[in-house]
Amino acid sequence: MRQPAPPAPPPTRIDKARRVVAPEAGADTPRDVIRVVLPESRGDLLTSAEAPADEADDPLAASLPNAAGLPRAGRLILFMRAVDSDTRGEPADAPFFEDPQPLGSIAVAELVAGMELEFDGQTIWWPGPPDWLSGSYDLQVVFDRSETERGHAAPDNLISDPVRIEFDPSREDSTTITLGRRIEPAPLESRKNITWYERKSPLLSAAAERDVMHRAAVVVPREYDNIHAERRFWPTVYIIPGFGGRWSDAVGIAELLARADTRELLPQAVHVVLDPESAWGHHGFVDSAANGPRGTALVTELIPALEERFRLVREPSARVVTGHSSGGWTALWLLAKHPETFGMAFASAPDPVDFSAFQTVDLYRDANLFTDSKGVEQPAMRVPLGPGHDLVPMTVRDEVSMERAISPRGASGEQWDAWAAMWSPMDERTGAPRRIANPVTGEIDPVTVEAWTAFDIARLARSDQRIADAIARRAQILCGDRDSFYLDRAVRKLADVLILSDREGSMGLIDVIPDLDHGTMATIAAARFHRQIREHLERSGHTGPDRDPAPMAPAEPSPESPAPEPAPAAEPSAADPAPADPAPADPAPAEPTPADPAPAEPTPAEPAPAEPTPAEP
Repeated sequence: MRQPAPPAPPPTRIDKARRVVAPEAGADTPRDVIRVVLPESRGDLLTSAEAPADEADDPLAASLPNAAGLPRAGRLILFMRAVDSDTRGEPADAPFFEDPQPLGSIAVAELVAGMELEFDGQTIWWPGPPDWLSGSYDLQVVFDRSETERGHAAPDNLISDPVRIEFDPSREDSTTITLGRRIEPAPLESRKNITWYERKSPLLSAAAERDVMHRAAVVVPREYDNIHAERRFWPTVYIIPGFGGRWSDAVGIAELLARADTRELLPQAVHVVLDPESAWGHHGFVDSAANGPRGTALVTELIPALEERFRLVREPSARVVTGHSSGGWTALWLLAKHPETFGMAFASAPDPVDFSAFQTVDLYRDANLFTDSKGVEQPAMRVPLGPGHDLVPMTVRDEVSMERAISPRGASGEQWDAWAAMWSPMDERTGAPRRIANPVTGEIDPVTVEAWTAFDIARLARSDQRIADAIARRAQILCGDRDSFYLDRAVRKLADVLILSDREGSMGLIDVIPDLDHGTMATIAAARFHRQIREHLERSGHTGPDRDPAPMAPAEPSPESPAPEPAPAAEPSAADPAPADPAPADPAPAEPTPADPAPAEPTPAEPAPAEPTPAEP
């Protein structure tokens, strides 16, 4: 396995000036008053868009709790963004990592049409209340009530239009903001080469005690429907979007696969863009207490169903998994825990693969998440300013505190809360996953750390030779040495572990590339992985004419969990088109072949190989 070059000397850190500063102790600043109202005439917003017409139009019915099955309780979140900020989008697109903006929230026991709410002394603010602000700000309010989708931008949450206000610390400023619309689901684009596939998951539905759907966008190559093509059954590239990414990100790869001039550049395979989101955030296809048996459901329910519905080669060597950032971590996790299912993994800038280098924190030795042993604030993100300098716009304290201000119980759906949902046991007091650290003091919780060790890929590789061999021989990992979230530190540590598992003929690779950050790495990795996936599929015999099918040998059980009872076949959903040609008997597994990478998730929004979005250490 090829190893990365030694690290260069660390750049000089420059902390970005704080936009909002607390007033001097004892200073008397007038209190600003910000109210929110849901007009009596808009009681329809409290019901589902699919509610019966008479219920949606009836003001009395609309004011009853839980009309149309939607919660009336939730959190009212105020997002503020300075007009002179370089951040893009609306204030509610926060959190903004490169220029963190103020926000706060209050609990709402029941929202009723005509009610007026005020951000009062019960509000949790970051970094402080509006009284601290000076200058022109755009304000936007979200009523977050979704229990099944991630974060404050989830469908059916209520939202206001942005309102501009000029803050002056020397006077009392007041404004009233109107909740005027409901967030609607993003439409799925109809394309000839995309099938938007949905199917109920028996395993996940049983765990959640409600219907939970598998979702995947299946993108077919140009020759898939050509009856004269030399190949009828196709290898599969499974793409895991990065943090905040969804199956809807498939449109980009569909555009590329539909073009004739990309045939020699992209792997000629069926590309399946998976949906890695749950109500808690990116679930990483981990079997967890909060998200349910996501990994087991993927390999025992969704993949077999896709191979029945589409003409896919049923061999491990014909299944490649790839992702960037959180999607990169997930790709490595799936190969490590399900090596009998996937032939190769290609990961770029993966989330921490060694928890002793969790960004800049050593979870096993450090006592505090926010500061190092000298009391210096731990950085969460950096922006390279040149060969020798990094600008730090956000610290770990900032990031965790913003998540707490959105959801004090840990249900923000943002990066640290999502990691807790992947790796932590549930906290009986809050009904949410245990946090890795106290969100106010930063004190690391050793009990939660112990639970997280089961998901430390480097630690698992040290103790389980099967996992070490799978990653060393069949994974390719790329990361920039100026990664925005310091993910290169853990990648280097994983390389030190895997050198012990090096074998002759191994195609494993770990490369830390000079001068690339989190975003630029995604672009470079996509180009490299496209080529290497093509080479892997050619070596494995999955290009050119179909091979004669033969029965497939039974797979060895996954080390992630005991093999579940066979799930009952689910009825095809309305999203499933009519079945294609029946698949032949499962082909025999190919001789294990070395492997090559595939295209490549943080901290908010990015599929692989799409451009990553900052929100993702």
